[in-house]
Amino acid sequence: MIGCGVELSEAVLLHFTDTHLLEDSSGVLRGVNTFSSLNRIVELAKSTSFNSDAIVITGDIAEDGSTEAYKSLLRSLSSLEAPIRWVPGNHDNPAAMKAVAGKTELSKKSLSLNNWQIFLVDSTLNGCAHGDISRSELSWLDSCLSSTSDDIENTAVCLHHNPHEADAIWAKTIGLQNYADFFEVLDRHDSVRFVLHGHIHQERRIVRNNVSYFCSPSTCFQFAPKSNSFALDKVSPGYRSLTLRQDGSFNSEVHRL
Repeated sequence: MIGCGVELSEAVLLHFTDTHLLEDSSGVLRGVNTFSSLNRIVELAKSTSFNSDAIVITGDIAEDGSTEAYKSLLRSLSSLEAPIRWVPGNHDNPAAMKAVAGKTELSKKSLSLNNWQIFLVDSTLNGCAHGDISRSELSWLDSCLSSTSDDIENTAVCLHHNPHEADAIWAKTIGLQNYADFFEVLDRHDSVRFVLHGHIHQERRIVRNNVSYFCSPSTCFQFAPKSNSFALDKVSPGYRSLTLRQDGSFNSEVHRL
């Protein structure tokens, strides 16, 4: 395991999303004990993605926005012994996240890893299921992508909401609403290699302008794709690992229980 900012020939980034933890760790949501499911995912990660160098979590960490849910997440992930960054989703409580993060770098919106810099963007809109990236947040991202140090040639972006329309009819209105503004920023920067997101609880990859947009499975329950009304899928929960190389190439793999 290495810390952020240390260079190796390649580094491993883990992506967890949509854990939906509850204040009561024994609580069940949609038939799943979300804390137990997360713990099983962590054990899977330890057996399949050893030597992980950093972890990003793209929102909906807590179903109920409780402080205890965020503490439960950190307890579960502690055995992976890797630097963690998180960004909120529409179910999250940013104030509680900030309080739990304290003086740590959990809520820091960037990390350097190998010849890569990764930026985390807040796409939440208070009280709404859909997402919208504020003008100030887009300006911040544009500035960050423009001012990466000379020795950083590759960048990636993480957010909660899906920037491409969901393929389930019921979910078409809950994605990122100002995706065109987001794409406009990304299109200005040739360094962007991929985007990670969650929100729609399924594995998906879309390539746009040579940038891969990856949605990773939830660590608990999954949404059925291409459904007219809300429905759960029978596929197992999981997470994504990405191997990042100094030359800008990368491998991505989804691991499931």
